[in-house]
Amino acid sequence: MADAFPLTLEESAERARSLVQQRFPAAHAAYLGGSVVRGTATATSDLDVTVVLDGPPAPYRESLLDGDVPVELFVQTQESLRHFREQDQQRRQPSTARLVCESVVLLGDELAEALRAECAGEVAAGPEPLSQKEIDGQRYALTDLLDDLVGAVDPAERAVLGALVWERSARLLLGLERHWQGSGKGLLRELRAYGSGSPATEGTGASRGDALAARLSDLPGRADRTDDLVEVSGQVLDRCGGRLFAGYRLGGSSG
Repeated sequence: MADAFPLTLEESAERARSLVQQRFPAAHAAYLGGSVVRGTATATSDLDVTVVLDGPPAPYRESLLDGDVPVELFVQTQESLRHFREQDQQRRQPSTARLVCESVVLLGDELAEALRAECAGEVAAGPEPLSQKEIDGQRYALTDLLDDLVGAVDPAERAVLGALVWERSARLLLGLERHWQGSGKGLLRELRAYGSGSPATEGTGASRGDALAARLSDLPGRADRTDDLVEVSGQVLDRCGGRLFAGYRLGGSSG
């Protein structure tokens, strides 16, 4: 069994607060977010600390050790916070907003709570809908990978292709459902969050978005369930027009 994170939430907040007070005495707001606050921290986790300043030296990001505890510092201004949240919206991963709204407020004035509420509203609203161009591009890419997976005979190739098909299917499904996405384990967690409460079963409910998410969540690490992955991925494609190959065209740039 993996070791636990060495600090309690209260100890983590005190450690982070002390660090902020020492290094940023003029900070308008500071937050402790991430896995420590969510309760998912492990022995290798770090403290995710967001600090809001008026201006320089912000914005920057720094990784450091506070004693023996790793810390990720995200030093921002209000303008840079807005900029990175807009970037996160485009990639459908609200990392910056969540570090602020799903947090312990370490210090701050009224601005601290105002930013927290603004970020919470943004996360609750979800990402923008996929455009038809985005949908078609993802349909084409997933169709191509599925064809490769079905035709693959080398076990190593099948394992690699299966992982790619799973990721593409998860991203397409969450995009269609206007649910946030993530990277690595974060994508699996988002899929589980969307699929929670839905039985991963066959039958009439299997084409529902939440039930498909539940079934996809159950597949990572199961090389023996390639057929299930192909079936579920096909059902994801069916939600937006099915497989796409013939007739797909993507314009290029001459510059």
